[in-house]
Amino acid sequence: MKPKIPKLTALLDAIQANTANFQKPIESRIALFTSPKADSHLDGYVVASRDGGGYAFGDTSFFLNIGVVDDLVVARSTTVHEMYHAVQGFYAAERRAKINQATTSSMASCLNSEHLFADLYEEGSARYVEDFALLEQSHSQAAKQMLSDIRDGVANAEDGSTLLDMSVTSLTASQPLPYDDVYAVGFLGHGLRLVVVHQTEPTVREQARYVEAKRVLSPRWYVAARAGYTHVRPDDTDWNFEVVAGLRPNRLQIIKSGHELYREGGDDVEYDHKVTAQLVSTIKLFSHAGNAVIA
Repeated sequence: MKPKIPKLTALLDAIQANTANFQKPIESRIALFTSPKADSHLDGYVVASRDGGGYAFGDTSFFLNIGVVDDLVVARSTTVHEMYHAVQGFYAAERRAKINQATTSSMASCLNSEHLFADLYEEGSARYVEDFALLEQSHSQAAKQMLSDIRDGVANAEDGSTLLDMSVTSLTASQPLPYDDVYAVGFLGHGLRLVVVHQTEPTVREQARYVEAKRVLSPRWYVAARAGYTHVRPDDTDWNFEVVAGLRPNRLQIIKSGHELYREGGDDVEYDHKVTAQLVSTIKLFSHAGNAVIA
């Protein structure tokens, strides 16, 4: 964070130079979506971290992370979002108590599904209250990224729908996934990309090599041998060995017969044998040249 200190200090100075100009629009926006009878105390904090523009944890506290936020417009928009989560947290105690009272696995699955939709509603409504239209006033990198995320998300909404279907199924399965594992895949991240809840394989790099030897026994007969391998991982290498005898009955054909041994690597080594016979024919192309006479 040290290289960012001058920029972070400048942002804090800009906020403190006119706190009313920073706070009043936030309070006005929150008031549009909050009951006038609400009597709650919210605690806001400014932090400097590497990840995320802001945080809220289901209670009445919220955090603005100036380690990522890079200008006043983004800071105001992010504060509205996280502050509204704190407002939601004020009303969430009853719902959390209900979820913690599950006594059977079927009841837990049902309540976890309810929990999932409630959390998605809270995140979606906080994004609506945030008012992304304000970001058009900023030309900062953070604002551009946030606008790109939301546009990409709208363009690929069907991916989020598929992910939601998979998540509900995993929560209500006979052996359900833990709620935190399901929600952690992220519904409202960049582009709403579909994420399958399992550990994915790394990028596969395949390497193949072979060596071949051939000996001509006579103008018509030859023998050949080939050995090669295909390597994917250190413990997964496939080998193949092949011997062939060939006969040339005429200048346009070859008859080949051979035997191939294939050794498949991995956890369980397997051997396959194959006997082959081939007839290779060459078709001679023909052409005709002559004089054309036009009467």
